[in-house]
Amino acid sequence: MRVWGRREREYVRAYLLHEALIEIRYLAFRPESAKHPDGHLEQIRVIADVCHNLPTAGGLRPDEFDPFVWMWQTANAYQREWLTRHLDKLGVDYSYLIESPQLPRPATPPATRPAFRPGGWQLPRTPGGFKALDTVTLESLARELVVLEPSSSRYVERQLAHLQPDGRHILRARRKGETVHSSDGPEDFREYHALLTMVDGAVVVGRFQLRESSFAALPADLTRLRRFQLAAVPPRRGERDVYLWGRDHEATDAACSQCERLAKPRHTS
Repeated sequence: MRVWGRREREYVRAYLLHEALIEIRYLAFRPESAKHPDGHLEQIRVIADVCHNLPTAGGLRPDEFDPFVWMWQTANAYQREWLTRHLDKLGVDYSYLIESPQLPRPATPPATRPAFRPGGWQLPRTPGGFKALDTVTLESLARELVVLEPSSSRYVERQLAHLQPDGRHILRARRKGETVHSSDGPEDFREYHALLTMVDGAVVVGRFQLRESSFAALPADLTRLRRFQLAAVPPRRGERDVYLWGRDHEATDAACSQCERLAKPRHTS
């Protein structure tokens, strides 16, 4: 089994990102060209989703986790067909993606407290920015975006669908230098990072676009000590997020009514 070398990985990475951007741009301009049964917005989402690790996929990581193999193994049927079509067009031998042993899931539960070991803590960063929200409050704030951008409804509802009804969720604004998943706007909407409590009690990472003014008006509802603990947790790779939690959930609870609701086709014009 021949694994791609660095030059080949860079070539494939650049090609797939290029093709994804071209297709997403075309779908935005000509939504009627979509082939996904749920329309052009869902097709854009699944293409962006399968490519989201590509910017850092040029080389093997120190732990030998291969982003290309992970991309292939976690792709759904539509994404796998998209990858196969473009890799065939590129003319590269991608048999190693098919033949590689199953990767262990790299995602781990997010840390909620610092650990007193090397790399387990940092000097507290903006401890005053952390706030705890109940599920009802978070749902209300997250859905404010849908009023201005109805097309964001599916993404917002995917984030909210399986929150613990009486759970507490911790949010803070995106920090300078962190990866931008959603650009600022419209109006005073900003990206916020969240520690979400799901229906099964799991704590996972999520992200929301919320009004800065609405978030600022909320009380912290956290002790000063708890905010300093959260601020002392260093950033980590591979934390389990809402998307990965959802994959596990779909595999173990096929009869979930919330999943059935989200799976209903939405026709777009």
